Amino acid sequence: MGIQIMTSDGSNFDFIVVGGGSAGCVLANRLSADPSNSVCLLEAGANDWTPLIHIPLGVMFLIDHKKWNWNYKTKDQENASKRQINIPRGRALGGSSSINGMVYARGNWRDYEDWANKAGCKGWSYREVLPYFKRSENNEKFTDDPLHGTGGPLNVSNIKRPNKMLQLLFESTDALQIPRRIDFNDGEQEGFGERQTTIKNGRRWSAAKAYLDPARKRPNLTILTSAIADKVIIKNGRATGIQVLHNGQPKTINAKREICISTGAIVSPALLMRSGIGDPKELAQHGIDVKQALPGVGKNLQDHIAASIVTQTDSIMGYGISFKAIPKLALQGLDYIFNRAGMVASNINEATGYIKSKPNLDRPDIQIGFAPAVRARGGRKLVRGHGYSSNVSLMHPKSKGTITIRNADPMSSPIIDPNFLSENDDLEAMVKGIHVARQILGSPAFDKIRGVELRPGIAAQSDEELAQYIRDNCATVYHPVRTCAMGPLNDKMSVVDPELKVKGVEGLRVIDASVMPLQIGGNTNAPTIMIAEKASDIILGKKPLPAQVLPGDR
Repeated sequence: MGIQIMTSDGSNFDFIVVGGGSAGCVLANRLSADPSNSVCLLEAGANDWTPLIHIPLGVMFLIDHKKWNWNYKTKDQENASKRQINIPRGRALGGSSSINGMVYARGNWRDYEDWANKAGCKGWSYREVLPYFKRSENNEKFTDDPLHGTGGPLNVSNIKRPNKMLQLLFESTDALQIPRRIDFNDGEQEGFGERQTTIKNGRRWSAAKAYLDPARKRPNLTILTSAIADKVIIKNGRATGIQVLHNGQPKTINAKREICISTGAIVSPALLMRSGIGDPKELAQHGIDVKQALPGVGKNLQDHIAASIVTQTDSIMGYGISFKAIPKLALQGLDYIFNRAGMVASNINEATGYIKSKPNLDRPDIQIGFAPAVRARGGRKLVRGHGYSSNVSLMHPKSKGTITIRNADPMSSPIIDPNFLSENDDLEAMVKGIHVARQILGSPAFDKIRGVELRPGIAAQSDEELAQYIRDNCATVYHPVRTCAMGPLNDKMSVVDPELKVKGVEGLRVIDASVMPLQIGGNTNAPTIMIAEKASDIILGKKPLPAQVLPGDR
């Protein structure tokens, strides 16, 4: 059974928030902070009770978990060896922040300047969004830094006692004269360093922990889990309510002021389409009456793809599972119990770096992650044995795809076609990234633990061989965006305006990663939370936080 806390006025609320993920948890908290606002939060998944969510090492078991993950798949990808590729999405309160890799990354400052200047989204420049990143944040390391915040709901920390293999990584990158980056969230990114994570005292700090837990007991906040949104009810050009299946039973919930759709870049466009908002030709195919023609719904899908280099060794320096490592694993368990540190408190992917595939680029386009462990093919799981892995991700793909619906049934999965590697530039950049990652892992620093490269394997050396390896093995790193893109009123392919209002429909907004007008060069959880923080001020009619004055502005 889902959580069900009903207010005195039954199914009528001031605000309905659809989706209890990263954005939805923020909105539920901020909108209900005023006791005069009645708020209903709808989540299709379950309550986030399982230890697999809250213990960081549990991430290795969540990537394809049948209960806590929707386990979407793409359609056959023509340029990725005609494979279906897994698209994990969180299936619990906290959404994908309850199953993700707990990485805190904002992207590059130029990404947000492009939102404002290239995409025409007034109010979303770097200086204007930075205060909202700071408001959300409680950074344990950068406590006296003008670019970071303390006292916010979202805890940000470095891994406590990272694996010793990171010393080898940095010895290698230093020798190659790749810059060392202490703070990937200073706006610049380029270089290698330790990740910042959404972990607090050895526990995952999801959006549900950060924002929803402090608000759960408010009498003006109603939370319904196991509530699948069917469609938005639109009357005379205004969104008035939501039809849902709550524990399998149809239910109508009415909104007196606004409905906020925060179901993510996969589901939000599908929900709009079922509600009669989208491309009229597509809606007609499913017998859906057009409420508002917006051809951009479900278009411009982009995601970060990656391919891994995996080396197996005899050394047990890193994390891994084997008989000879049993004593070490036992100590790791005790370290977590008594110190909330070590392997169990780690997201495993403890370090990363950003590089440029071409020297003339104005920002990094390749991320090279590092895990002191042997990762499973195409996933985040650990497999038996010891070694180290490097995940090469493309940050600014040119390939674009679509989200469409199979039919008008809310229980049907959307048709997901990212169109991966349809642009040759994407493949070329990935090949360059593999070469750089191999150079790093092949340095003398790793000689003391050197082993056998399992993937791609030493037989794959040429650009074409590596390109084929990428086509055969690339996977998403779970950052879909842009399917309900934000843009100015004269942009016919945008779906929401810079206040995140669905164009042509009163009382309806989309607030999640789908509204990003352009892809960002980093993980999407922190930017999604920022978007919701800023949106909550817009909805409540508050003045925006003052734009940040940067050192170069003076």
